[in-house]
Amino acid sequence: MCTKDEGMNASVFSIPFFRPEREGFEEFGLVNDAFVAYVAAGIEAWGKPFDIVIDRYAHVAWKYPQNVIADLIRYERFVHLRFYTPQGIRVY
Repeated sequence: MCTKDEGMNASVFSIPFFRPEREGFEEFGLVNDAFVAYVAAGIEAWGKPFDIVIDRYAHVAWKYPQNVIADLIRYERFVHLRFYTPQGIRVY
């Protein structure tokens, strides 16, 4: 999904990143395992995150040199990735 501002500039790109095929108790564990693995890969690729929130909906965010934010979010049933462009960074 792509969100645009009033000037039709792309501000946020949202990508569903992981969703188990079924929605049972064991699958909730898979969501958390996937989130932890993606965080580890993000740290390896992008370095230390600037924002970490461990809560019901945990998320970790990295800032790119081009003034872009990558925000990885763990919901109860899936993992989601958002990229905030320089135009969208104001809403982060």
